[in-house]
Amino acid sequence: MKLLRERVLLLFVMALFGLVPILPGIPPFWITLLSNIGLASLVTSGLVLLTGVGGMTSFGQAAFCGFAAYTSALLMQDHGWQFLPTLLVAAPLCFIVGVAVGFPALRVKGLYLALVTLGHAVVFPGPPKHHAHAAGGHTRGAPDTQQQGPPAAGPARPPP
Repeated sequence: MKLLRERVLLLFVMALFGLVPILPGIPPFWITLLSNIGLASLVTSGLVLLTGVGGMTSFGQAAFCGFAAYTSALLMQDHGWQFLPTLLVAAPLCFIVGVAVGFPALRVKGLYLALVTLGHAVVFPGPPKHHAHAAGGHTRGAPDTQQQGPPAAGPARPPP
């Protein structure tokens, strides 16, 4: 009975989070904040499942999450896709890359498996940064964030 009550409460909370974007009067800041919380919770749940339930140490999960995020960002920025359709492309692509990387990693165990996954996490940020001609670099066309005007502390001393 207690398990059923917890599941009903979980479904209610999930439905409430799903309805937030369509409720009138909700500012975009709160929608963005709740979306970020949901995505971080999803990644954290995957890590808990992998390390806590599965008992495996993997540092490469961040690389796969970053690969899917980078794929989604490229599709949205370069091709004008909406967020949800990019997930339908990024998730299977990340799965394929994970299988391609995972099968060779199955041959190692223990500390060596942790080192292999750490290697994947270290290698992942390199290609987007170093192949600016193909991927746009790590700034990816971000606007210039430097503001013009006096420094925050004001002038050093007033003129004489």
